[in-house]
Amino acid sequence: MHGSDDPAVRKLIIQLVRYRHRRGEFEASRDLAAEAVAGWRPVLGEHAEELNTLNMHLANALRSNGERDAAREIDEQILNYARTQLGPNHRTTVWAANGLAADLRQLGDWRGACELDQDSLQRCRRTFGADDAHTVRAAHNYAVSLRMMGDFQAALELDQDTALRRRRSQGDTRQPTMLSINNVARDLRECGRYAESVEMQENTYAVYRRVYGDHHPDTLRALKNLAVSVRKAGDYARSTTLARQSLDLHRRNFGPYHPEALAAVTNLSNDLCMIGDEVEARARAEHAHARFRQVLGEHHPYTLCGANNLTIALRLNGDPGARELGEATWATFREVLGEDHPHTLATAANLASSLHAADDAPGARHLDEDVLQRFRRVRGTDHPCALACASNLAMDLRTLGERVEARSLELDTLDRYAQVLGPDHPETVAATARARLDFDTEPPPM
Repeated sequence: MHGSDDPAVRKLIIQLVRYRHRRGEFEASRDLAAEAVAGWRPVLGEHAEELNTLNMHLANALRSNGERDAAREIDEQILNYARTQLGPNHRTTVWAANGLAADLRQLGDWRGACELDQDSLQRCRRTFGADDAHTVRAAHNYAVSLRMMGDFQAALELDQDTALRRRRSQGDTRQPTMLSINNVARDLRECGRYAESVEMQENTYAVYRRVYGDHHPDTLRALKNLAVSVRKAGDYARSTTLARQSLDLHRRNFGPYHPEALAAVTNLSNDLCMIGDEVEARARAEHAHARFRQVLGEHHPYTLCGANNLTIALRLNGDPGARELGEATWATFREVLGEDHPHTLATAANLASSLHAADDAPGARHLDEDVLQRFRRVRGTDHPCALACASNLAMDLRTLGERVEARSLELDTLDRYAQVLGPDHPETVAATARARLDFDTEPPPM
């Protein structure tokens, strides 16, 4: 059957490959697609339309299964062919470009992915119109890249538009619609709108469980996002419970070394820091960082996120190695994602805390002043990250004896905290108690 010259049979096989992938059966989807490709190539020729379609579904399955390099090789071959033989605006060209961008995201080239996704969306809008399925998919993918590059407000606006279009054309519970809604919830969290994020994520997770089951990869993604949103909203006990559940399910579904499972480990380590279990937090963070380095390499943003979170756990355990790791991670984030990426700024803010812990208050102040200016410009004056940095800077100033300036900044920050997060949020309480605030980083779904 896999080598069939019957178009109806080939169409059925493509549908089955897609179906298995959408059900989260990535290995089964990959194996069926690979076997069919081998059988179709002698019958159809190297770049027949059906073979290109099947190969792109094969790349999707490979990517979902963690086989990033193999997926990239397929997508690059199809894209090169399509650009030269079909033209830059052909549907196959755009589809292959979307696939290659997804490969680049998994391989850690977030800038390259964002540029490719932006170009694809512009071509789709000009060629097919705003409501065409290819355009909507390109918009979805570009929003993913924008989020990875730290432009959360732009990602939110694009995701909201994409979710609306998908709801109109496909309904509320189809998989593409649910992915867009899930991403809106994540964008809201990254924009500092924690309560809205939790409410939307709760609803999304409930729908995923009802429609797709507890073990579907999209359900697991929703659970992991919910755990993070709940933590940001200040319910640390519940977020830790959700994070443990998420980790267990990710390991059972993907294995212990899949990047999504390792992301679940580092998320749990962040929760453990918040509830005061520094010993387990450190062990989890060290495990995640070491495995990220092994699986993805030293310079992958996931690895760097793991390193940043490890610096928090090390400092909370009184380990002076937090400073050295923080300095190295900050330098690499600047190289990989740029000076003003939120992950870069979070790492710099944690480094300032390590400097303060090492009695280098002047160094901490200098770094906090620079990071606060950047946070305010990139994320907004009232974003919780900017407020946390301002609170830490007030502590630096107080340590240096500049009490008037410290008190003025502290009072302004506490007033903003009360308005943004409420007076009872743990961050507001910690800032009031003049405790040092941390900046964890969440590896985003790839």
